[in-house]
This record gives sequence, structure tokens and C-alpha cells, in this order.
Amino acid sequence: MAAIIDAVRRGDETSVSFARILADAYPQAAADHILPVIERATPRVADQLLKVVATLNDPAVYRFLAGRPDLHDNHFRATTLKTLISSGSEDAVALILQALDDPDPRIRATGVHGALCWPLTEHQIEAFGTWLALLNGSENEQLAALELIPDIKHIVTPATRETVEQACLSSSTGLFRTQGSAAKVLILDAYSQWQGPGASEIRTLIGEALEHTDPAVRRAAVGCVHLLPRDPRYDRLERALGDGHARVRNAAVNALRRDTPDISRLALKWTSEDNRGTPRAQNTLLSAVIETVPQSALELIIGNNIEDVRQIHGALLTLRRQHHDRHTALRLLQHLLEERFQQILDIALTAMEPLCARGVIATIRGGIRTRDDRYVANACEALHSIPHRKLTEPLGQLIQDAFMPARGTTIPGAESLEQVLESLAMRPDAWLRECAMAALLTLPGRQQ
Repeated sequence: MAAIIDAVRRGDETSVSFARILADAYPQAAADHILPVIERATPRVADQLLKVVATLNDPAVYRFLAGRPDLHDNHFRATTLKTLISSGSEDAVALILQALDDPDPRIRATGVHGALCWPLTEHQIEAFGTWLALLNGSENEQLAALELIPDIKHIVTPATRETVEQACLSSSTGLFRTQGSAAKVLILDAYSQWQGPGASEIRTLIGEALEHTDPAVRRAAVGCVHLLPRDPRYDRLERALGDGHARVRNAAVNALRRDTPDISRLALKWTSEDNRGTPRAQNTLLSAVIETVPQSALELIIGNNIEDVRQIHGALLTLRRQHHDRHTALRLLQHLLEERFQQILDIALTAMEPLCARGVIATIRGGIRTRDDRYVANACEALHSIPHRKLTEPLGQLIQDAFMPARGTTIPGAESLEQVLESLAMRPDAWLRECAMAALLTLPGRQQ
């Protein structure tokens, strides 16, 4: 404990991590050691330390904050006030009233939050006035006010509620067009907690944000998909599950968990029955529910994906035999098929994880990734240690054919390039279909 306390007392960025350890291990003593550090640390470190001690629900923390309302910068002051409001401490009331007239917009907004959620009934009109003034103020004032969108639920009077809703909507749509990613994320995060009807303007913003180049904006937009109609919502979540950034994919999984009574059943439907979404999307969803999927369903998924990846491999062999240096569409299709081969193979391996000893699938993946014959052979050996020969034998043969062609048994398919492309153009994968159709148009007699 002494070493942890010494590390906390340093008051630098690393002290925050040690403060979390101290709060978890010694919650009754943590405040005594962390509060003095908050007083002398930089505002940034102090703010992080305050968020640590706020989890302790220790009255000493609230007394400390109430006695130092002007400690550090305005960001820290806002965090202090939010902590006191959440605590229910009576010391917060006077600070809430002072905050409604504070020069800093974020402090004023925090005062509005406190007056509404406490609630301070006799000061509601003043709070609404402050909120609306912020929404009609500068861009910084508007952004501070928009963070309060979740507090609309505390407004009892329908007319006032509608006025505030419309003011927030107008401010949001205006700022979304002119501000950068940070402001967009702030607005979207606020609406992610909105449980009212989704106005058409907000739905439009969400749609645009889901296509934004910044993954932080896409992640925030995924948190708002509950405001979209059901069918477009699932289409958007399907695309987000296949996003190139893990935080966006994780946000999509969380959104489905909130929106779907049985996400495991949905995952099986999308992966086994509908073959919905890209391989990355299916693997993301399957990985999220893998521990709850019955063995029979896992075996079905594995079998389907082995057959799928076998077909992709056959198509790849046909394309590799072509001389398509001048055909960009064929080169692009080959690159896409190589990517899809790896992704679909990965789905099968993900589904195998609960069926084997810990670490076996990691060994197989590692061996395949090297593309070295020795390690691929080790991967095949690890695969055959899984007691499901009906599945492991064809998969092992496929891995050997794909990554150790000198030892493989693959016989080139009899299908022509045109037949292969026509088959690929019928698959459920939209991007693969589009690339296959483009490649078809390069064939003699197919040009438009």
C-alpha cells in the first residue's frame, strides 16, 4: 500500500492509474491520500483524480469539493459541480444557483443541469431562461447547452419542453454543418441518450455522420441509430459491424444489444440463415455472442463457411490463371477475393474456438498469417487436435491447398472465367457483387 500511495503523491499522469488501484483496493482510505494531491496537481490531472474519488461515495470528498468551489480551472469547476449534484449533497444547492449566473458557459450549463435534475422547482424558470440564452448565444455557448439534451426529460411542462427541443434541434443542425469532429461527437453523444422521437433533421445528421471519414464521428453516430426507423437502423448497424475501426464495430454490437431482445438469435440468423453483411461484420457479431451459441449452431456456421471459403478459393485459382495486367477490374476483384478468403476463413476459426482447448485457434491463425510452410504445417497439426474431424479435415485440406500449394491436392476448376464471375455476381456480399459485375464487363462481348 505504501508504494501505491507514494506513486499517487507524485501528482503526475501516472498517479491517476495508481489512484484507481488505491480506490479499488483500499476504498475507505483512498480519499485521505488522493484529495491532497488534487489540490496541488495540474488542472488536467486533478480532474482525472476527481473522477476517481467521485466513485467512492465518500462524504469527505463532497466536503472537500464544497469548500473549494473555485479550485483550478473552469473545466475542473464543472466536474466539481457535477460530482456534487450527483451526490445529492445539500452543499450543491448554493453552488447550482451561483452557476446559473457564471460567466463561463459550461458552468452555466452545469447549473441548469443541477436545477433540473435536483430539482430546484422554484428556480426552473430561471434555468430554462439560461438554457435558451445559451442555445441562442455563441458557438461555444450552444455546444455547452447541447450537452444538456438528456435533461429535456426533466421538463414537465409540454410547451416548455417543445420550445427547448426545437431550440436544441435548430442549434444542432446549424453547428453540425460548420463545426469539426469534436463538436459533431458532442452533439451525437447528447442525442445518443435521447429517448424521444427522432426528428427528420436529426436522422439526416445521423446518416451523414455514419459515412464520415473520422471514425470517432461514426462511433458516436452508431450510438444514435435508435432514432432511425427499424429497417434502415439494422442496415446501418450491419454496415457498422463491418467498419474498419474496432470502436465503431464495438459500438454497433452495443447498439444491437440494447435494441435486440436476443442478440445471439439475431447473430445466428444473420450468419447462418440470411448470410447478411460482410465477412468482417459477421465475424464481429459472432465474436460478441460466441459463448452463448449452441454447439450444433457453431458446427453449422463452420460447415457453411468452409464451403463458402472453398468456393472463394476456387474463384481465386481461376482468376490467378488469367493474364489481367491491363484489366484493373480483374485485379481489384482478385485482391478482394484474397481479402474475403481470409475473412471467411476467420469466421470458421472464430466459431471453432469454443470447441477446442484454449490457444489452439491462436496457433492456427498465427501459422496461417506467416504463410511459411513450417508454421502453416503447425497450424494444420493444431487444427487436427480439435476433436471434430468432419469439420477439421476439410478445413485443414483447404488451408494446405491455399497456403502450401506445393503439397496441396487442389485440381483447377473446370469453370470458365465468365462462369466464375457470374457466380460471384450473385453472392449476397454487395461489394463483391459490384466488383464481379465490373469484371464481367471487361470480357469480350460484354463491353457496353
